Amino acid sequence: MNPAVISTVIAAASFILTIFTAIYLNQRHVDKLMEQMDRRIQEIDRRFETRITGLEQTMNARFDAVDARFDAVDARFDFTNTRLGLIESRLDRLEQVLFKPILPGD
Repeated sequence: MNPAVISTVIAAASFILTIFTAIYLNQRHVDKLMEQMDRRIQEIDRRFETRITGLEQTMNARFDAVDARFDAVDARFDFTNTRLGLIESRLDRLEQVLFKPILPGD
């Protein structure tokens, strides 16, 4: 065989081997970068979840406080309604007593 052909075949084989090695190393580097990005995304997700959970607890506490205030106002309205009902019934009785129709001649 001709030495030029042998050296060309060896050069082509080493070039192909170099290309496959570079592709393999590049793929490993890309995989490592993807793993880093996954970890970053998971960390950001965890932080947001923590923050959202804190906000949810704060909002629930505030809504509970507002709900308690509304319950207190409802209780006051119920008390006032009861009281006004009692006053109205007393006024009705007084009206019946004071303005009782009397027939003439009695």
